[in-house]
Amino acid sequence: MARTYLEVMGQIGKLQAEAESLRRKEVAGVIKRIREAIDHYGLTSQDLGFKVPRLARAAGVRKATAGARYGDGQGNVWGGRGPRPAWLREALAQGRTLEEFVLGGSASDAAGDAAPAKKRAKAQRGSKRRTAASRDGKSPRRASTRGREVQPSEAGAATDQPPAAGPDA
Repeated sequence: MARTYLEVMGQIGKLQAEAESLRRKEVAGVIKRIREAIDHYGLTSQDLGFKVPRLARAAGVRKATAGARYGDGQGNVWGGRGPRPAWLREALAQGRTLEEFVLGGSASDAAGDAAPAKKRAKAQRGSKRRTAASRDGKSPRRASTRGREVQPSEAGAATDQPPAAGPDA
């Protein structure tokens, strides 16, 4: 009963193929039962502890700049970022205006008159960082106190006002 290496390897290959076939059948059955339970109980991926992908959370929410913003009606489009494409440069050289190529929305939005959202948000954050004294223009600019506690002598010195009472007072 001597077997050769090739015979044993052939048997191993057959057994591996059979094992994989059985595994696929079992997995299909498990998946079917899981789907039935999910449907029956109305479970979501969050209920099961899965993280919701970032793109799925924002499904349906589009940025204002998404898609083409300029087009010539012949299939040529440009998103408004990067260098202008040749078809647009040629049309502008012939005397046409950029506003003629705006797709949807207003020409002022597409022409870049509106500040990008990041710049607007940064400007709003910056305005909140000012102290009351610097907003009213009565005190000169001072170094930022962000990240450290302001000493009482610093807080009232520039405005001749007593320091504001904190949560400990």
